[in-house]
Amino acid sequence: MPQVPYSGTLQVAPQLDPTPRYTADAIPAAFGVNVGQAIEGLGKTGEAVGNEVFARGLALQEVNNHAEAQEATAKFMEAAGDIHAKLGAMQGKDAVDYFTNGFKTDLESARKGIRQDLSNSAVQKLYDAESLSTFGRTMFNGAGISANANKQYAISSVESQIKNQADLAATSDSEADVRAAKAKISRLSAQRGVLKGQDQDSVDEYTKVINSSLDYNVIKEIARTNPIRAEEMLNDRKSGMTAADYDHARIVVDNANRAVGSVNIAQKVLDSHIGDDGKPDVSFEKMQREAEDLAKRQAPNDAVMQKHTVDTLRGLFNQRVYADKQFRWDNMQTVDAAIQNGVQDIQQLRADPKIATAIDNLPAKDQLALPAKINSYNAARDRAMNQQALTQIQGLRFNDVEAFLNLDPTDPSLRLSQPQIREVMQWQHQDKKNANDDPRVGRAMGWLRDVRGAELAALGVFRRNKDNSDDYDHLTGTVSSALDLWQEAHGKPPSYHEFMEKIAPQVLQSRPVPGAWWGTNNEPFFKPDINSKEYKNFAAKAKQDVVDKGGIEPTEAELDRAYTRMQLLKLYPPKSSTTLVPVSR
Repeated sequence: MPQVPYSGTLQVAPQLDPTPRYTADAIPAAFGVNVGQAIEGLGKTGEAVGNEVFARGLALQEVNNHAEAQEATAKFMEAAGDIHAKLGAMQGKDAVDYFTNGFKTDLESARKGIRQDLSNSAVQKLYDAESLSTFGRTMFNGAGISANANKQYAISSVESQIKNQADLAATSDSEADVRAAKAKISRLSAQRGVLKGQDQDSVDEYTKVINSSLDYNVIKEIARTNPIRAEEMLNDRKSGMTAADYDHARIVVDNANRAVGSVNIAQKVLDSHIGDDGKPDVSFEKMQREAEDLAKRQAPNDAVMQKHTVDTLRGLFNQRVYADKQFRWDNMQTVDAAIQNGVQDIQQLRADPKIATAIDNLPAKDQLALPAKINSYNAARDRAMNQQALTQIQGLRFNDVEAFLNLDPTDPSLRLSQPQIREVMQWQHQDKKNANDDPRVGRAMGWLRDVRGAELAALGVFRRNKDNSDDYDHLTGTVSSALDLWQEAHGKPPSYHEFMEKIAPQVLQSRPVPGAWWGTNNEPFFKPDINSKEYKNFAAKAKQDVVDKGGIEPTEAELDRAYTRMQLLKLYPPKSSTTLVPVSR
C-alpha cells in the first residue's frame, strides 16, 4: 500500500537470520508427566480433606463447649435469682445481716458448684466469663437492697421510739412527762427526716402531727373526769394541733361538758336549794335560771350544754323529790304499823330501834304530829264508823294513787273509827305490795331501762305485755322484795347508785337451773326455779302452814314472791350492819 511520504526507492535488503533448524514436538504428557501431576494433586487433595475434617471437628467441639457453657450460665442465673429473691424478701436488719454474712457465700457456692460439673477447661473458661458477670451484677443489686433495708430499719427504729414516747405520754397525768415526751419526739423526728431525706418543713409538719395526736389523747383522757380542765388545755394547745385533731377534741370536750358538766351543775344547784327536809327554798324556775347561767359561763359557745343542764336538773329534781316522797311513805308505813299494833305514847313507840330509826328519818313536821296521831288512833276505837269518809277515801284510792298513799288515816278531821283506820292502812299496804303499781318499783324499772335496757330486751322483759306478763311480774316482784329488804336493813330506800351497783346485778344475774326434762338452763335470778326440789318443798310447806292456820291456800304468784324473798334473805340477812354486795356476774 503506498505510504506517505513516498520515496520511490526499493527498500529491500538481505536478512542476517540463521537458517532454521528442525525441532521435534515432544509434550510432557507423552512421557506420563500428567500422571505424576495427578498423583501429586491427589495427595494435596487428601491433605486438604484431612485439614477440613479436623477443622470441622474443632468447630463442632467449640459449638458444644459454647452450648454447655450457656446452659451452665443459665443455671447459675436461675440460682442467683433465687438467692437475690431470698434477700429481697427480707426486711430491716435481717436483710443487712444476710447480705453481710451469707449472700456472697451463697452466690459463690452456687457458681462453683455448677462449674465443677463442666466437661472441660474450655467450657469452664467460657462459663467463667458469663457467670462472673452475673455474679457482679447480682452482688451490686444485693448491695442496693441491703442499703435500702438498712435505711428502712433505721427509720423503723426511730418511728418505734416516737410511738413509745407518744404512748407513754398519752397515759400519763403528769405535765412534765408530756413536755419531756414532746422534746424527745422532736429530736427523733429530726433523725427520721435525715434518714428519709426530707426538708425541714416536712420534719416540722410530721412533728406537729405526732404532738397534735398526743395532745388529743391527753385532752380526751382528762375530759372523762375533768371537762373544765380539758377545755382549758384545748384552748392553750389549739395552735399546735392539726385541724382534724382539734375538731375531734372539741367534740370530745363538748360532749364531756354536756355529760359530766351538766350533772355537776345540776347537782350543785339542787344541793344549794334543797334542805334536809327535802323541800326546795326557791321555785324550780329560779333553779333553772341559775343552772342556765352556770352552764353559759362554763361553755359560753355551746347552746346544747345549757339545754342538757336544764334537762338534767329537771330529771334530778324529780328523782330527788320523788325519792323523798317515797322515803317518807316507807317510814310512815313503818310508824303507822307500830301505832296500829297499839302504843300509849311516843316513848313507847320509840322503844323499838327499828321504829325509832323510821321516826328519825321523817321530816320534823311529821315527827311533831306523831303524838296527836297516836291519840287520834286510840280515840277512834270508840268512834262510830264514818262510812261517808271511808267511801270518799276509797274513791281517792282509785283516782289519785299518790294522794292516797300520802293520806294519814289517823287525821282527826277524817273521823274514822279504829277499824276504818286499820282498813285504810291495809289498803295502802296492799297498793304498795302490787309491784307493777308501786311507785318505788316504777322508778327502779326506769333506771334499769335507761342503763341496762339492752339486757332487759334480751330477756324479753323491757316492758310488760300479754306475752311476757309472768316473767315481767316476776322481775318487778323481785325488785320490790329487794327494795323492801334494803329498807329494812338501812332504814331508807336505796339511791340510784346503790340500786344500780348493788341490787340490779343480783336481780338480773344468770344462774344454772335444771331443765324441765333434762340438762341445765341458764335463767335470770328473778325467775323462780319451779323445777328445783327446794322450790317444790318450800311451796308444799307454805301451803300446808297457811291451811293449818285456817287461811286460804296461797296462789302461785304469792308463793313465787315469798320464795324470792327467802332467796334474797340468804344474800341480805336482816342485820343492822348488813351491806349489800353485788354478786359477780
